Amino acid sequence: METYLTAKDVAEKVRLSEQTIRRYTMLKQIPFHKIGRVVRYKECEIEKWVENREKQDISLGADLFVEGGEVTSAGGVHDRL
Repeated sequence: METYLTAKDVAEKVRLSEQTIRRYTMLKQIPFHKIGRVVRYKECEIEKWVENREKQDISLGADLFVEGGEVTSAGGVHDRL
């Protein structure tokens, strides 16, 4: 059975702010599903998304930028400061 997560759950799992997860959802940069009016994220899809973004960072050399209180690598993965 699939495990569905809330934006808050995803934010905690990937160590990003909930606001960042919601922005990625709005920009369709993260896999999500609408169930009625509710947005949910499949745990297995989030794990694959994180893996792909980590691989992308390695291939890009992981140059870092500071963006609104978060450290952002060239591949777009964020860590809170």
